[in-house]
Amino acid sequence: MIKLGIVDDNPQVLEDFATYFNGKSYVSELITFSSPHLVKKYVESKQRIDYLFLDYATSAPSCLPFIGQIKSISRHTEII
Repeated sequence: MIKLGIVDDNPQVLEDFATYFNGKSYVSELITFSSPHLVKKYVESKQRIDYLFLDYATSAPSCLPFIGQIKSISRHTEII
């Protein structure tokens, strides 16, 4: 079972992902975020995310520094 996070500023995209992944047996929890800042706060509070889908347009132009920050806090998180 995996804990899955999704970052997108479009509420419809987040809803569509939630609809798709909530029925999957391999997903133990789905967390949606409207901004990269919220993800950072989440992992800083020692919350685990196994896989994080990151909308590049939501976090650009700070996408690469953001990925580095998340990986330094939560090394096991795979960012897609």
